[in-house]
Amino acid sequence: MALFGFLKSNKRPSIEDMMGKASQWTDYYMDHLALKQGAFIRGGMFVFTSWAVWDYCLRNDRIPKGDIANEYIASTLVYSGFDRIMDPVDFLEVFRTRFKIFNADMTGLSNSHYPQTKQYIPYTTYCTIYQNQLSLTPTAGVDRQDYEIREEVFDFTGGFIKYWNLLLKDLEKSYK
Repeated sequence: MALFGFLKSNKRPSIEDMMGKASQWTDYYMDHLALKQGAFIRGGMFVFTSWAVWDYCLRNDRIPKGDIANEYIASTLVYSGFDRIMDPVDFLEVFRTRFKIFNADMTGLSNSHYPQTKQYIPYTTYCTIYQNQLSLTPTAGVDRQDYEIREEVFDFTGGFIKYWNLLLKDLEKSYK
């Protein structure tokens, strides 16, 4: 069986499969780790999870064949529920901004070496999920020094790290 294991290593999920995976993990986060509930928070989390699935597949050469980026982003808009309140062109800009934010924050998390160094805090990702889900500048108007926000960001980070590790393990298993 191991001799033919290479045949399974080229699995390219469909957009529907990727959206299903993002929905599954968004639901998991909302049911087990969310600090607050709400349609905007769920939508912000879905955008993150959709990005995570896309980024994993992109980095591991698992993106479906063809020029599907716009279709993927349009699907993310619909599955997040933001299609009811946002124009697709505006959402494209939001998704592009999130792509950079999430990539930077997840790189920061993966490069932090707690306890040798301070733990990286994905503050901007927190803001995209809990504060300003549709803003191009999600940290605008959020006071980093506010004690309540600070405590919430720390709580978010602890649960988010667990979530991120579980999600990556599942993506690895699903898209080998």
